[in-house]
Amino acid sequence: MPRITYGPQRRDDTSSLGQAYDQVAVEYDRLVEEDLWMRRVLWDRYADLFKRGCRVLEVGCGTGFDTLFVAGRGVHVTGIDASPNMIRLLRRKLTGRGLGQFVDARMEEADALSTWDTARFDGVFSAFSSLNSVDLGPFAAATARLLQPQGQVVLHMLATSGIPKRLQLLSDPSGPGWKAGQAPFQFDKTHRRRSASHVADEVEWILDRYSPEMLWMADDVFTIHRGWIFEYAAELKRRGLRVPFECITRADRLDAGIVDALAEMGCFRVWIGSKSGSQRILDAMERGVRVEQVQDAVSLCRKHNIETGMFLIWGYEGEQLEDIKATVTHVKSCDPDVFLTTVAYPIKGTSYHDEVAERVVQTGDWEHASDRESKIAGRHSRRYYDFADQLLKSEVDLQRLSRSNGTPADQAEHSKQRIQIAEAKQGLSDAAHEVEA
Repeated sequence: MPRITYGPQRRDDTSSLGQAYDQVAVEYDRLVEEDLWMRRVLWDRYADLFKRGCRVLEVGCGTGFDTLFVAGRGVHVTGIDASPNMIRLLRRKLTGRGLGQFVDARMEEADALSTWDTARFDGVFSAFSSLNSVDLGPFAAATARLLQPQGQVVLHMLATSGIPKRLQLLSDPSGPGWKAGQAPFQFDKTHRRRSASHVADEVEWILDRYSPEMLWMADDVFTIHRGWIFEYAAELKRRGLRVPFECITRADRLDAGIVDALAEMGCFRVWIGSKSGSQRILDAMERGVRVEQVQDAVSLCRKHNIETGMFLIWGYEGEQLEDIKATVTHVKSCDPDVFLTTVAYPIKGTSYHDEVAERVVQTGDWEHASDRESKIAGRHSRRYYDFADQLLKSEVDLQRLSRSNGTPADQAEHSKQRIQIAEAKQGLSDAAHEVEA
């Protein structure tokens, strides 16, 4: 097994990376919230692995999105990051949310873990790009030494080195795109994917070093490049590698050939950003996908014994009760294994923010608040969307019950779900005139 090394390894290089993130810490904190819908999948995993009272280490904690979730569940977190400003923002959040007793936030680089000799953790986790500039060999050795017996490690893989229309951080102050007084962010509409063999190298290294139960491919759209998927599948097959994994993609990036390749590689779940079951709302979001494409994609995955997860959004500008009903019908038609909902929130730089900017009401202390905590004047209340959640869940549960054998217990649950549906419909009607701000 070759030793795999990724990114710059010298300490001064990682220090430069910390300095680069320092320049954009506040902006990063705001913009990274766009990915919180994806993080909810991770949070479910963290909740399963890290129980109240245990001690975990987060490498590359940034401004604390994952830190706050884990600490909020009564887990003690030691979070390290190379950026002093990121740590400073995290500490402010801890003060504002009363979680200081659960978190030890340190300005520390990952390679410093090799010098730690007394800490012991029940788990280690690192999300998204935190390990891009870390030599994974020493990191693995330090992690193994710091873990308690039976400790859990949760890491990420990214097959892309650029994401369309997403933010890219230029960590080299002397490199292109960096100007005096200008934050080193640029919007990049190109897409650069690591070679299939390079990603396979990393997978092979991870399997050899950690023997994980599964992998999480964290790319926003894992199947964005059809040819690459086939090349990657062939590379794994050539090496005799197959490990369960889950990934995220779009319905219009799935077809019979792609799904067959995913199944062959060991994919057990595909997450699809369906967003809505109303074509009118999808068009307003400029998703470039049709409701029928999502339904076909879920059906295709099911035929290959791949589970599906679905992300949905309530409260997009212009949404009406009929759009909510269309989403309920859509989810019932797709019948995904898992579905998650959230209420739309305005992120600066997005078309949705531009539409509602004049009605955005920031709640709480500006230093500690986030875009997710913003309210929109005139929009339905959160209670209204709670009833939408109840309607969706109960309608889906009732449909699934109808396929059972009809035992007395099933019949009782059947009646319960009908009552929940009726209450949700009445609740939507009663709360229709309530606004959140």
